[in-house]
Amino acid sequence: MRRPVPLLLLVLLSACTVTTTGAPCTSDLNCPSDQGCGNDRTCSTAALSCPGHQTGGECQPGTSCSGGRLVTCSPASGVCSTGPVTTDCPAHQACAVEGGAAGCACQPTACGAATPTVCGPSGEVVTCARDATPPGCWYEASSAPCADPAQACTRSGGAAACACPTANACSVEGALTCAATGQGVLRCQPAAAGSTCLTWQGVTDCATGGLVCSAGACACPPNPGPVFLADAVGGSPASATPSPTGVANPPACRFATLTDALAAAGAGGTVRATGWSAAVPGGVVRFTEPGAVSVPAGTTVTTDDPTPDPDHYAVVTAAALGGPFVALGPGASFSGLEVRNGASTGPAIQAACPATADTAPVTLSGVRVAAATGGTPPTRFSAGLQVGGNCGVTATDFTVSGAAIGVVVDPLAASVEVAASGLHVTGTTLAAATVVDGKLTLTGGTVDGNASGVLVGNTGAGSPSFTATGTTFSGNAGDAVFVARGTVLTDACPYVNNGTHVHAQPTTGSAVHLTVQNSSGAAKMTGATNSAFRLLAMGSGSTLVLTGNEVVGNSATQDYNVSTGLRRGGGVVFTAPFPGAVTTRSCQYFGNKFDQILVAAGAGTLDLRGGTTCGVESNSFGCYDQGSPSVGVFSNGASVSSDWNRWSVQPGVFGIDVAGTGVSGFDTRACSAAVFVCP
Repeated sequence: MRRPVPLLLLVLLSACTVTTTGAPCTSDLNCPSDQGCGNDRTCSTAALSCPGHQTGGECQPGTSCSGGRLVTCSPASGVCSTGPVTTDCPAHQACAVEGGAAGCACQPTACGAATPTVCGPSGEVVTCARDATPPGCWYEASSAPCADPAQACTRSGGAAACACPTANACSVEGALTCAATGQGVLRCQPAAAGSTCLTWQGVTDCATGGLVCSAGACACPPNPGPVFLADAVGGSPASATPSPTGVANPPACRFATLTDALAAAGAGGTVRATGWSAAVPGGVVRFTEPGAVSVPAGTTVTTDDPTPDPDHYAVVTAAALGGPFVALGPGASFSGLEVRNGASTGPAIQAACPATADTAPVTLSGVRVAAATGGTPPTRFSAGLQVGGNCGVTATDFTVSGAAIGVVVDPLAASVEVAASGLHVTGTTLAAATVVDGKLTLTGGTVDGNASGVLVGNTGAGSPSFTATGTTFSGNAGDAVFVARGTVLTDACPYVNNGTHVHAQPTTGSAVHLTVQNSSGAAKMTGATNSAFRLLAMGSGSTLVLTGNEVVGNSATQDYNVSTGLRRGGGVVFTAPFPGAVTTRSCQYFGNKFDQILVAAGAGTLDLRGGTTCGVESNSFGCYDQGSPSVGVFSNGASVSSDWNRWSVQPGVFGIDVAGTGVSGFDTRACSAAVFVCP
């Protein structure tokens, strides 16, 4: 009995040539040279004799696949076999092995009863059919590429067809929109040249210019407020594209005019002028407004200067305005700009507060009004500042030049006050200020080179009030201060080279209350051309206080007819009726041309006493004008008490220190002689 050949031995024998008949083999190469490999896969001499024997050995009976074709090998006699025979499968079939047996079967395809059309690998549409021969194989009958260059085969359910891309698809050619992310602008346009398919495609990136995309266009970034920037150099008009919003950057998104910026800011917002640099042509950023500028209640107009500087920013209009150029609502603020006249005759700035509830004061800071144009004759603002409503004004470093009137105070309520620190008014053709009613309070500043200075109560019927502390009145052709009604107080104010420094002359039925004090030393009253004081017919209802003043070096042009002829008073002139209450203390009257005090009245009683005894309250007289009739006090017959004063000699001498008739006390109650350094 032959024992089975061990598995390892069979493997070894199959890999090398053997000399034993019946050894296992896979081809003749495994057998001795005189043997062949039979269909039983053993070596034998008989195998070499099989018809058509190949060195690969006899094929093993059965079926297999090769290149999609069916290969059949049939057994013959002994170790011989017939084949292999290769057979093509029917159309739409291919050889396949299933369950260990090879046979022809339908070729794999995506086609089927539920999918009569499919998409090809290149995006073409493939149409399928079914073979009528059993088993009825499905096959791809035809294919066609999409005619539209942007379309591709798309399967939906069981059908396939050419379709436009769905990603970023749109429907209206030319329409614009914004990208979902970023600041890109997308346009609806053909996905490819010649295509009817429309897709959103990027046309610009707004972010590169500092803009944002809004409603399909590049727009200025939104402004959350409350600050809106105006830039006459780099900004844009409100009608520009993109429309400015008043943000800082890009500069084109700033407003070109204050008017547009104010419209965007609304009540309570802030409009800030910007854009100035030393390189700006002319050195000034100039806002040219279409007309009047209205600043709503509680709104601020300012500049980017740390300290307001009207040399950097200006506002002007070509409109010939008869009303105010800049109107400020209650609580509004305006600073750092020069208000220039172009062709207007109304006020430059007006506090616009018509309602009784409009009491919040307007604020001005670092503002300059250039009121006159360069024409011949020049066009002028009627006023640099006009206050005619229910709100007052608080002003700091406010300058007016060339207006008809610098400041007009004529409010609806008598309690309204204009309080100005560092007010500078010059070159006005009528007056630096008129106070018809209400209050005007000045601290420091200058009233210089005007036709007249401050006129108090010269019109109207109220009881206005004017107070000045440390304000310089100089070079005014007429009265530096005139009062016809109401109350005036000036304290430590220099008066230099005016027509008359202080003129009081009540209108019929009115009374005035005048106090001038501490105008001495560097703040002395000097250089008047027509008397330092003209206190004319003040009346019994009026009061007068003159204390601590140095009245020196003044002259007079107006003659007063007295019993001895015509006289003038370079220092003080009184006419009757006199004030009901007069206080003159600690004043010095010297070096004035003509009389130091001229009382051009033949009746009445006037108190010029220097207190109740000699001391600091005593008034001093001296340095009389030797070139004209001149004494310390001249009276035309009115009763004038001049006790406790100092004269050029002790006691005073009639004809030298006093003259006329009615002066008493100069010789009986005189103090030690006045000592002056005469001018």
